[in-house]
Amino acid sequence: MAVRPNLKLVVTGGVARSESYELVGPIAEASLAGLNLDVVFVGADGVSLVAGLTTHHEVEAHTNRALIERSHSVVVVADSSKIGLVAFAQICEIGKVGELITDRAADPRILAGLTEAGVRVTTV
Repeated sequence: MAVRPNLKLVVTGGVARSESYELVGPIAEASLAGLNLDVVFVGADGVSLVAGLTTHHEVEAHTNRALIERSHSVVVVADSSKIGLVAFAQICEIGKVGELITDRAADPRILAGLTEAGVRVTTV
């Protein structure tokens, strides 16, 4: 992505999580202050109509929330095993999500509920 002339790749500082290679924590969040992001892609351990986006790690949730707050458009990428689940820490309410990208094995009833809540659902 760094060599594409029409994209600007920004990498935050922060603590690297060995499980996911994410940069999280106060240093990462401080680097987002004052930025305006067009699109943010976030993963989640749970996607629920009631609980919203959730993750197992509270620091990751806080950093993802900061990204979402700075972004014009939020796209969530989560495989079907995470649709309908609720994990430990909330990232954000489902109303903040513009699009969900998941696989075709996701429960169609849950996807219909998300669509009714205003989330554009893309299955691949």
